Amino acid sequence: REPGLITSEGLLINGNTRCAALLELKKDGYDKGIDVAVIPDHITEDDIVAIEMDLQMMNLTHQPYTFTNELLFMSEFRKKGNDDKVLAKHMNWIRSGENKVQKHMRVLNIIEEVRKLSGNKINYKIFDSKRTHLFDLDEKMQALNNIGDIEGAEQIKWQRIFAIFINLNKDQVREIDSDFIEELSKKRLTEESKLKKFLDEFKTPIIQD
Repeated sequence: REPGLITSEGLLINGNTRCAALLELKKDGYDKGIDVAVIPDHITEDDIVAIEMDLQMMNLTHQPYTFTNELLFMSEFRKKGNDDKVLAKHMNWIRSGENKVQKHMRVLNIIEEVRKLSGNKINYKIFDSKRTHLFDLDEKMQALNNIGDIEGAEQIKWQRIFAIFINLNKDQVREIDSDFIEELSKKRLTEESKLKKFLDEFKTPIIQD
């Protein structure tokens, strides 16, 4: 229904999925192509990135887009040299746009940190239903960091991440304080418990002088 976009040098900007599908169909004798619009020669690489971003934002409004896919796309856009102000504009975030971008990127950093600890075995999709949990966590961490309690922010991060993985709901997670793990340990982490055996796999030996 909509033409693809292509540069005068033949770089296909939009319509790659359609093109791939047609190449597959060509094996079965289908020989028709797709309509494309050729963009002007003066368009720069930065312009192309901006066009791709705008098209992706249009896709976000027309089809379901997972939370983590949105975060990853935003991160990729920043890596291409675009600042938070430009990204906020493309996300249509008018009020406090740059702050929203930074908040989303902090949440992505938490997700990436958890995945790294698992050797990237934890799939992004696990976090797709945890948007509220993660934004609440970021808000709490920022409040602690702002008063200089860096250790407290780290502590609450891992307390709540653990709570997420034992499927506590967002209201239960909000109630978690610094004594959560200690209290849970007394109740559930017996020597014979499956949970303790699972957590023991992630222990790091402490070397004392």
